[in-house]
Amino acid sequence: YQPGTSSVDINSAQRELQKSQKSADGWNLASALLSTADPNAQFIGVQTFMVQLNEAHFLPSTDKIYQDLLSCLENCISSNYAVFVVRKLLSVIARVYLRSNDWEQCPFIISNLLSSNLNLYLEFLTFLVEDSELPPASLRTKLTPQVSDLVKQVVMSTNFNTVAAINTFTVWLVEDPLASSVLDFWNTYTEEVVSSGMDKSSIAVIGPVIQSYWPRIRIYNELNISDWNEFASFRRDFADFLELSYQVIGKELFQHLTDVVLMNINLENCNWYEIESAMFCLNGLADIIGEDYKGDRPEFENIRLIFQSPLWTRLPECNSMRVRQTAVNLIGSFVEFFKSLEGQPFLAVTLNYLFTSLSIPTLQNSASNSIKSLCDSSRELLNSELSTFLTVYAQVRSDIQSVPHVRTVIAITYVIQAVSNLEEQTKIANQLLNLISENYTSNTEPEP
Repeated sequence: YQPGTSSVDINSAQRELQKSQKSADGWNLASALLSTADPNAQFIGVQTFMVQLNEAHFLPSTDKIYQDLLSCLENCISSNYAVFVVRKLLSVIARVYLRSNDWEQCPFIISNLLSSNLNLYLEFLTFLVEDSELPPASLRTKLTPQVSDLVKQVVMSTNFNTVAAINTFTVWLVEDPLASSVLDFWNTYTEEVVSSGMDKSSIAVIGPVIQSYWPRIRIYNELNISDWNEFASFRRDFADFLELSYQVIGKELFQHLTDVVLMNINLENCNWYEIESAMFCLNGLADIIGEDYKGDRPEFENIRLIFQSPLWTRLPECNSMRVRQTAVNLIGSFVEFFKSLEGQPFLAVTLNYLFTSLSIPTLQNSASNSIKSLCDSSRELLNSELSTFLTVYAQVRSDIQSVPHVRTVIAITYVIQAVSNLEEQTKIANQLLNLISENYTSNTEPEP
């Protein structure tokens, strides 16, 4: 096309081009056009490949198709062809791959050719997804090796712009239904970081991802959560991601979550949902420094700050039972902390808080679980508190539902078992039995 060319001549040229593209020499024409120095001619060459594939009358052998397409792509990259030409050629290769049954190595070859340009490799994977007519499960199976390979490339990439672009993509999708799928990508990415032994520079990547997802896990207003099960499932996935991320970020992650709790609880009008999110995340990290952990636990200092904060005296003023339930769960998750020298001073006070929580029906299951865990793990440290436990139990026993009631009684018996003086142990056991018997009698007496 040249300026001033008449529409008649343009239409005539277009008809001749289409005829040539569909002819027996069309495949060779495509290769020839791609060998020119004109980007527009190169683009038409790629289009000619597509026409030939669609017509399927004069196609060469399958092996030659694969070889020619990859050869053209290699030439495009080594000769720095225009991006729009390379992108179009990648879309053609993606279509051929999806319709083939014997070209398994194609994506890996593409990966090697585009190793210095992950953005183009991402576009290739996008073409695979957009052009596929396979059922989702079949497509996932076909693409899993390629996505895993992409993750490895991203991890090993020195091109921070590529990682930043994916991070930006994450921010865009954080309120989108695809957020869970993108989180799966970051889980795979973090697993690869951990297994490859990358240094702390990965914090610069993973930290912003955590920050991006933070608003998504916050309750805000529980009345607005139409599907709690779906929301809870997403939060569990995020907690799994945090647990992986901890292996990269380390104790700074505990520090940040602790700061969120302390900063908000010291405000006159604290943001309970922000506190709840942080407690939920700390809950998810508890196993990392649990019983099987070997070595020092500097995170216990962060947990100590939470248990000596005003959190536990201010929780009764919180109207959200979900917030209070997360707080109760937090106590039960850190049984190893309460066995440590840092945690022992808070053990009795915390258990009294849990016993008091038994008076609230919606907290009974969580509170009784936490009471049972703490009394089991720290029974030798609680002898002096038995009198208080029995007093509180006597006050709330008639209001506790059956399963939490059983857990609470078992918890108290754990502590009784640790009393070394047999006479004292028998005396306290009888007190507990009398309370249980009185409660049973009052609940089974017929109404007058």
